[in-house]
Amino acid sequence: MKKYLIIGCLLIFGIVGAKAQSYGLAIGVRGGLPGGLSAKQMMNGGVYGLEAIVGFDYERNLNIGGLFEYQFYINRSTNWYLGAGGAMIFGEKNVGAGVDFVAGIEWTFDNYPLNLAFDWKPRYVIFDQKLAWYQSAVSIRYTL
Repeated sequence: MKKYLIIGCLLIFGIVGAKAQSYGLAIGVRGGLPGGLSAKQMMNGGVYGLEAIVGFDYERNLNIGGLFEYQFYINRSTNWYLGAGGAMIFGEKNVGAGVDFVAGIEWTFDNYPLNLAFDWKPRYVIFDQKLAWYQSAVSIRYTL
């Protein structure tokens, strides 16, 4: 029984501790809510990612936000991530702020400088005191 427990722990730590993302910076477009531009910088050998998003939501509010994401690698080109951050929301008559959470998966192609990501990004809007749980998007980014 101890042998299986040790093997299981080694496999789990090997998957979580992997650092193999094949890009440093990726810049591209984001289709969804909010839709616009996305830039993601990998840090600490690919363990963490910092993502900046500038775009518009369905009410035509300008959203400027940033996310801190922890990466969990499935293999060299595929990982899923969890994170949190914040955003400023600029409307025609008001300004707001939100706390963002994110869960997503991304693929980076080995032969092409391309990164595809799908995420779900619920937001708690502080001034309205409401949860925007429906935000999700697909990002297509060029990797550098």
